[in-house]
Amino acid sequence: MAQQYIFADANELVLILKGKGGRESHIINCADIRRISFGSAKKKLLFFPVGTTRRITIIVKSMGTIEFDECKHKEYFETYLGILRTYCKENHVTFYDFPTK
Repeated sequence: MAQQYIFADANELVLILKGKGGRESHIINCADIRRISFGSAKKKLLFFPVGTTRRITIIVKSMGTIEFDECKHKEYFETYLGILRTYCKENHVTFYDFPTK
């Protein structure tokens, strides 16, 4: 059963990420987010490119780069895009929307 991994509050994002002991939740303030981008990326299988997928990339000052691929989050990917677009617009966070085919 699929689970949603991105939630938004008034000025914070809650991300559920894989950690050492399982899934860990991270609360990220809008001031800590450098930018969020959406575009296409190469999908790899053991270092071999096997196609393309759509990817959401979140760059955070303290954590680095966090990526969500459509091939791994199919059921909630469009929900993630809607949440992040609205969040960026309301909190004045840079959002790059690169068109995908």
